[in-house]
Amino acid sequence: MDIMNLGFLILGIKMIITVILSITGFYTMLLLIKALKIYIKSKS
Repeated sequence: MDIMNLGFLILGIKMIITVILSITGFYTMLLLIKALKIYIKSKS
């Protein structure tokens, strides 16, 4: 029973980490795109 609970705990932690990474990755992409647009505008 304890091993089962540990397995579920590890699965849950992995899922949470994956979700956090995907969200932060998405926001860094948005920030990079915004920075690129500003950079292109300032050059032209």
